[in-house]
Amino acid sequence: MKNVLIVIDVQKGFITNKRTEEVAKRIVQLTRTNSFDGIIANQFINTKGSPFVRILGWDGMIASPDIDFEDGLAFHAWRLKTGYSCIGDRGFMRLFAKLSENADYAFL
Repeated sequence: MKNVLIVIDVQKGFITNKRTEEVAKRIVQLTRTNSFDGIIANQFINTKGSPFVRILGWDGMIASPDIDFEDGLAFHAWRLKTGYSCIGDRGFMRLFAKLSENADYAFL
């Protein structure tokens, strides 16, 4: 059985309290179980001219250490994203197709 895991935004800038610390810790542990044939990590990066900055006034997740992955996170490939979703990104979809070929399950 072939399994693929998609890890979304497990980055230091999003880990802001005990609850998110626990979730991140569990995800890191999961990525180290050898239960997945492919793991794709998505990394959100905000930019100075983004709608997040212009409309919402939010200027987080622009630079390190905020954008850094949580320590210990294991993955086979990663993609940058500048919006909410990775699904509409053609590069991500090509990467996902490559890693998930003949996969039985994909987990988010």
